[in-house]
Amino acid sequence: PVPGTPLENREPPEIGSYRRLQLARFLIAEKLSRFEKMKFDEEGKITSFGVENRALKNVIQTGKPFQTSGCPNCNRPYYNEKPSGPIYNFPRPLTKSEIESVKRELRLHT
Repeated sequence: PVPGTPLENREPPEIGSYRRLQLARFLIAEKLSRFEKMKFDEEGKITSFGVENRALKNVIQTGKPFQTSGCPNCNRPYYNEKPSGPIYNFPRPLTKSEIESVKRELRLHT
């Protein structure tokens, strides 16, 4: 976290939680799902993304939900993560190996 901000003394989010939020944000931004369709457990963790498993798998396989978003050609993945990893936001299309890693980090049972 950035020094001088309220989060400066906090640990980065757990990678699996961050990946699920990236996926949820992408589904909402692309109008593939809505917050109201998603389900959460008692701790607020996403348990359903409000889309069919096949559609969810297809979106994950693109790797796009896990790339940097915002400005075109954004390539600042280290703004909110450590250079030593793990990479939270990829500044380019993911490799097949990276997509497989993301799938493990998501810990989804689809």
